[in-house]
Amino acid sequence: MVIPPLLANLGFGASGGSNSFVVSGEKTDTGKPLLANDPHMAVNMPSLWYEVGMHCKEKSADCIYNFRGFSLPGVPGILIGHNDRIAWGLTNAYFDAEDVFIERINPENPNQYEVNGKWVDMEVRREEIKVRGRDDPEVIFVRSTRNGVVATDNMVTGKPYSYNKDGVEPYVLTYAWTALQPIRSYQAVAMVNRRKIGMIS
Repeated sequence: MVIPPLLANLGFGASGGSNSFVVSGEKTDTGKPLLANDPHMAVNMPSLWYEVGMHCKEKSADCIYNFRGFSLPGVPGILIGHNDRIAWGLTNAYFDAEDVFIERINPENPNQYEVNGKWVDMEVRREEIKVRGRDDPEVIFVRSTRNGVVATDNMVTGKPYSYNKDGVEPYVLTYAWTALQPIRSYQAVAMVNRRKIGMIS
């Protein structure tokens, strides 16, 4: 896709990192610091970002919110903005968040995988999927190794999963993704929205 020069100059189609910078209050007319934040997220229609503000009629210990800024659908509070004391932003960059592993499976037990020459039990979790028009849910069993969720029962040779059929040992592919791990991002957003001054560690 060729980006017209005018749009290219405005950053459309650009890739790369994301950035922020702060100017000390010693170098501003107001004596207060200035924050500039650019998460390098492309312009979309409809936009990912929406403007939001939350203000208590009377700010008190029981109602402490007085902020405005921008957030993403489904995120409580705001990700980029300011309250009556501080401002904050975020940066966005490419990073390695996914890994795929080839795991050797016990030919006698598909719920065991090899770790350091020994067979180890997988974690098996029962999941129910409700299906419209059916009284009973579809039941699946999700298997996980220490590396991640079993994504596919395929041989590394491309043959179907088997128990030593034709002398081929069974393998599975497991999938690790940071989004499947517990995170405290929402807690961090709530904390910074209530913050008065200083950094959050």
